[in-house]
Amino acid sequence: IAVLVFLVNFNSFAKRNDFINFRKYALNHHKKKDTINAYKWVRDNTKTRDVFYTSSVFHGIYIVSAAGRKVLLVERNFSNPYVDWEKRNKDSMRLGNYIEKGQSGQLHKLMKKYSINYIITENAKQVASLNFKLRGSFKKEFNSGKLYIYALKMQTTNNIK
Repeated sequence: IAVLVFLVNFNSFAKRNDFINFRKYALNHHKKKDTINAYKWVRDNTKTRDVFYTSSVFHGIYIVSAAGRKVLLVERNFSNPYVDWEKRNKDSMRLGNYIEKGQSGQLHKLMKKYSINYIITENAKQVASLNFKLRGSFKKEFNSGKLYIYALKMQTTNNIK
């Protein structure tokens, strides 16, 4: 009887979204050369303790987390259950707005709070601001297509012990 029930329902079972659409998405994922190049750059050029802000949770999962680095925000389902996701989501949105508007004071304060070293973005307004308004604080480290990675320029001091 179980086999009969399975055979009757197999057609609808085989057409489930996770079998069809997600499989197609996974098969096409390797075609995203910018994402793959960014992942390789992060893996090969950053330290495991580095922290990233990303303009997209997609980049947080497929670039930063995949490379074994830390990211400010990922989708709620992938987030640490002991971290206040709502607060991080709001702070991530604020960070994005500060970047777009070139508000370096608030931006640096929020980046310091989360120990963020790098910004990954493909947001055109953020890229323009990082290249012009904020260029004294950030250095473009990587670019592939519309995807950019910027590093926070380290402030040096003469009294390092």
